[in-house]
Amino acid sequence: MSKIMELNPKITDKDVIIA
Repeated sequence: MSKIMELNPKITDKDVIIA
């Protein structure tokens, strides 16, 4: 999850879970 947030800081936790 941290990697995705670092690549796309705009993505929310909910979006990360979906991804």
